[in-house]
Amino acid sequence: MFTFNDFSELKDALGDIAYHNLDTDQRIKGIGFDKSLVLDGEDGSYFLVVPKGVKSFFNGRRGVLPEDVKSLSLDKVVFLIDKNYDFNELPSNNRIVVPSVAKSVVDLLNFNAEKEKCKLVAVTGTVGKTSTRKIISTLLEKNGSIGHSKSNMSYGILKRSYLLSGFDFKLFEVSANALNFSEDIVKSDVAVLTSIGEGHFEKYGNMENIFEIKSRLLSSIKSGGTAVVNCDIPFFEKVRGKLASGVNLITFGEDSFADIKLVDYNSQKSTVLASIYGEEVGFKLGLAGKHNAINALGAIAVMSALGYSFKSYRDAFSKITPVKGRGVVHDLSLNGKRFKLIDDCYNANPLSMKASIEAFSNLDCTEGRKIMVLGDMLELGEKSKHYHDELLDSINSSEVDKVYLVGNAMGDLWSRLNPEVRGAALTKYTQIFPLLRRDMKDGDTVLMKSSNSVGLTKLVSSLVKKLGSKSHD
Repeated sequence: MFTFNDFSELKDALGDIAYHNLDTDQRIKGIGFDKSLVLDGEDGSYFLVVPKGVKSFFNGRRGVLPEDVKSLSLDKVVFLIDKNYDFNELPSNNRIVVPSVAKSVVDLLNFNAEKEKCKLVAVTGTVGKTSTRKIISTLLEKNGSIGHSKSNMSYGILKRSYLLSGFDFKLFEVSANALNFSEDIVKSDVAVLTSIGEGHFEKYGNMENIFEIKSRLLSSIKSGGTAVVNCDIPFFEKVRGKLASGVNLITFGEDSFADIKLVDYNSQKSTVLASIYGEEVGFKLGLAGKHNAINALGAIAVMSALGYSFKSYRDAFSKITPVKGRGVVHDLSLNGKRFKLIDDCYNANPLSMKASIEAFSNLDCTEGRKIMVLGDMLELGEKSKHYHDELLDSINSSEVDKVYLVGNAMGDLWSRLNPEVRGAALTKYTQIFPLLRRDMKDGDTVLMKSSNSVGLTKLVSSLVKKLGSKSHD
């Protein structure tokens, strides 16, 4: 929470405001815009509260509910509202009126952030956001305390920003949906753009629009900060135009001119050979897949921007483990038959689906068969059939033993799959388990990959709960 030494500091933070019933020597302590952020004023201090229904704050959908407001010591509460809010709805006359509560809340956040010495790293991209954030976090562990965002949406990022204090580093993952507001919240020291790929076409229309949205994060970097960008992305030539004066650029990827370049990736051993500003280095990565090797390069670029030498964190790469729903491996047993279940079904788009298929194809399974359960990719708009059809070559050329398809879009590929790998084409995720129970052999490895709403996430949770699991990387 925030403490302002006197009301003039709060006024400076908010800008040109109107206020009532407050003396300039009264203290303001903190701000609450939902129940978890609300606390009573103490030691003669007051507490700012945004009540639900203020239209200039998330269209009135967010804010402290009336019943929660009533539980406070009202003589210690000051309400932060806009001029359109009905004053008569307030149980107290203490109020600060501002043109935009959302802007004022962000101004308060940035006012406090200027006093903090922590480094803020923000990550966005079509794919790779969560895994890259996890890699960065693991590499930074020995260098100080780390606060994480628990949501990549605007309100979650704003709320978490207020809750996180006293950390050496803050790591935020930012979705495309959040960038129209979060670019003001997340004034980062380092901003990472991991990828630009097909996804959310129903909302954004085309790849260039997706680039324009994602690159907004680069425009909010602090002066003297650093943009870390995958130079293999579409429209990379436009990146420099997104950067403010005084912002540095570090590139990573497979292109020959990348500052942090992938030289070689060994899928069997999960080892990476990279070039860091021309110096070749090698390391073992605790995550499978070439796509994660690329994510690791982005993390190296972040560490470089923060001033750390590669030697200081090299050994940490092998300790990195997958995030839930993004490659976690569960050891299960079904009717006395042991098998491994790879949970990669938190989300899916053409880029991540192809990466998962490639990584699974290269996986060394010495005991049993490799089985893929692939569900529909959602939110692809009118080109959905095209992008599902594009997966056919990746599936048919992969080294797997059996493929199950779930959903109408994936089901359209059934007749064109290699006959020897056809498992079944199904409409619902609930139809998978009976077939797995019938077909499973000892030592098999099963990959499940789909968009979250398809339901495979629910199936994984059910299997882990029923069949027992010791998850590992």
